[in-house]
Amino acid sequence: MLKKLINFTVVFFIAYGFTIAQDEILVKADDFKITQTEFLKRFESTPRIQSISSINEQKEEFLLTLVAEKLWAVQTQNQKLQNDTNLELYLKNIEKMNVRDAYFKDEIENKVIITNEEINKEFQKYNSILYFNFLYSESRAEIDSLHLELINGITIDSLLQNRNEFEEQTTPVEVKYEQLDFDMEEVLFNLTDNEFTNPIKMNDGWVIYFLKIKKNIPIPNQQFSDVYNTVSKRLKSKKTKSLYEAFIKEFYKGKKANAVEEQFAVLANEIANSLSNIFELNTEVDEAILYYEDMLKIDKRINSADVEKPLIRIQDKEISLRHFIHYLGFKNFKISKQNFSNLPFVLNNYIRDFIEMEFLSIAAYEKGYEKSPEIQEELSVWRNNYLAQLYKNNVVDSVKADFNKNYKSNSNIVTEVKVKEVSVNSLDDARIIFDNIDSGLSLIDAANKMNLPKKETKLNGEDYVPIFQTGSFKETIDQMQIGEVIGPFTKSDGYSIIQLLDRRNVISDSLASLVKEQSLFETLEKVLESKTAELAKRNNISINNELLESLKISDVKMIVYRKFGFGGVLNAAPFVNLFYEWKETYDKLKDISL
Repeated sequence: MLKKLINFTVVFFIAYGFTIAQDEILVKADDFKITQTEFLKRFESTPRIQSISSINEQKEEFLLTLVAEKLWAVQTQNQKLQNDTNLELYLKNIEKMNVRDAYFKDEIENKVIITNEEINKEFQKYNSILYFNFLYSESRAEIDSLHLELINGITIDSLLQNRNEFEEQTTPVEVKYEQLDFDMEEVLFNLTDNEFTNPIKMNDGWVIYFLKIKKNIPIPNQQFSDVYNTVSKRLKSKKTKSLYEAFIKEFYKGKKANAVEEQFAVLANEIANSLSNIFELNTEVDEAILYYEDMLKIDKRINSADVEKPLIRIQDKEISLRHFIHYLGFKNFKISKQNFSNLPFVLNNYIRDFIEMEFLSIAAYEKGYEKSPEIQEELSVWRNNYLAQLYKNNVVDSVKADFNKNYKSNSNIVTEVKVKEVSVNSLDDARIIFDNIDSGLSLIDAANKMNLPKKETKLNGEDYVPIFQTGSFKETIDQMQIGEVIGPFTKSDGYSIIQLLDRRNVISDSLASLVKEQSLFETLEKVLESKTAELAKRNNISINNELLESLKISDVKMIVYRKFGFGGVLNAAPFVNLFYEWKETYDKLKDISL
């Protein structure tokens, strides 16, 4: 119950933009460049897996990934592979969030003024700890009666004695700064000892808070700077919220919009068909989500004439059904199985939210925020990422078609191997192991004799593994004789030695299918690497490695989101999967051309 009554706040990660006084160029090419600002923002905002690679290796791998993205984007535009309408609507959703954010900064955020007096009051809250009891009831009449008894001098302890909520507060509840939402914080921190609130409406009832005692905890001098930053940030958030609420109250006065019933029915019917398929195929799911790709399919299913008809009319502006479909795809339309029967109501809520945001967008565009260099640069990054993905998808489709046409599987026989891998930290350890093997020991016994630390590996010498799942050892194992020991192989964390213990052929349709999938994946990787290397060669790539190595990077691995003013959350930067192996092929091409 306590969480419901206190309303704890939720914290968002917010990615703030940053600039560098002299924005040097990391990569030069005929058709594009990558600056250190762009690189730092993308690198810092992209989640990274745990890696034993050095930070310089990680920077190089990520930069090569960005180069590939740029090359693919340029090629998409050159070959005109993009659907301009889809791209335009995709970017328009991002642009609107950015222009609304700029509008928010001008109309609200930049108008926040904080005085020293307000900071001092906030400090007093920070170093206060509250201990309170509360009375709760679902009935307004009962809570009013309890409130009257408190006014008449009945103690909180006697009132709580026979009440259900007493079990949660046998000792007074402790509350500190930042644990409450802004409104509740103002109410409770302004109470004095033995003072109580009027009945406060909650989601499912009413509550009275009774402050037993307020204790003051002094702030150590060494913590003053951190505390100052904390209270300043929270005070700014409070005042921003207050200005926002006042602005919104006035902004929507007299504004009207409506949805076209016929187009609404068309969309609701198509969404229902898509959701039905999801719920029927996944009977155990409680929620369905329609992603961007799903909404594009809905767009294609609707008659081309109908999809261009207006769904929403706002002032003198008409929003087409297609425009709104792309908005839903960008938002990811969600609905619970329980609410499926209320789909029109859920869809109507999405339309209402869209209309509210659209009014703000119209006001923002009237001020010309979309022309700012910062917003145009932001759109350029998302545009390139979108175009690069189209290029990759096109290559994937082409490779798949050729692969399926030419792939020949002689049988469903799959080769499995039993292999023991031993990892060592140094070449000296590897030499000792081979000396022990030369004296007649097996690899397992030689490793046990050295009492090496245990490292988890799929190649444990006990289980059979399909040979195509043995990673970088695959080609070597394929040529080995049973009992043969080979190594050491250089790895990122040391060296490995392997011994082939057994080989067998098994009949397995499922594994044969996996072999085909693995072969397709490897073919695709090789084609992408080759094409990217060719594109890089034609684009005259030049990388400033000295500058790259000098860049200071934080090693925090998290997903960073940007929260926009007036609403909307987006990844701080487009996500990219690492793709840097093309550089090896590129270096070979350069050597050949010389």
